[in-house]
Amino acid sequence: FGAYATNKPLSPAPSWSSVVHGRPTAVLSRAPRFSAPWSNPACHDGPPTRVCPEATLNELIIAEYQQLKEEQRSRIAARDSLLNYHVVAMGALVALGASTSNHESVALTMPWIAVVFGWTYLSHDDKITALGAHIRRTAPQGAFAWESQSKRLAIPDALARAITFSVLILAFTVPAIAGPLWWLLHRASAQEGWLILLSGVEIVLGLLTALLALRTTRLWS
Repeated sequence: FGAYATNKPLSPAPSWSSVVHGRPTAVLSRAPRFSAPWSNPACHDGPPTRVCPEATLNELIIAEYQQLKEEQRSRIAARDSLLNYHVVAMGALVALGASTSNHESVALTMPWIAVVFGWTYLSHDDKITALGAHIRRTAPQGAFAWESQSKRLAIPDALARAITFSVLILAFTVPAIAGPLWWLLHRASAQEGWLILLSGVEIVLGLLTALLALRTTRLWS
């Protein structure tokens, strides 16, 4: 803290060839230091403007990567669980409809389950894809190569997107539309205007899940 007590200027920050944690850095030849006291416990003392000698751009990139991967893993776990819960809920609803004579209630309840699970699933999937794209776009050359390698499949990318889109439509959009359409075509009457309106809303919501699935899978790109 002598530099602050005597009002002497801080020495200029060393270049990227300096040693970080006892090992020389070799990502870039030139880069500035950053005032990032939050990245190292040793920098928590002192005024906010203190420059930590160990907070380099390398460490900031790695810290960001770790945070993004943690969020990605959490979203993947939540997304996969949602699909499992959706399948169980749909199975229970179909079994209930088969065991009772009140098929109308089952047909008009199914879309809400499909839309809620589908919209949440697709929102997670969209964020997971965006996180991966951000990591690949901002990573230094040659770093995090697995992020690009893991995207490569044995089948063409366009075919993989089409299959994924078809599965999402079958899992979420079809249940959201099939029930209201069946009720409108076979059981609806003019006296049940509010149910007809409800069925129309459910069909629109089902189509919106299809649009979100189209956006998530990037089928057009």
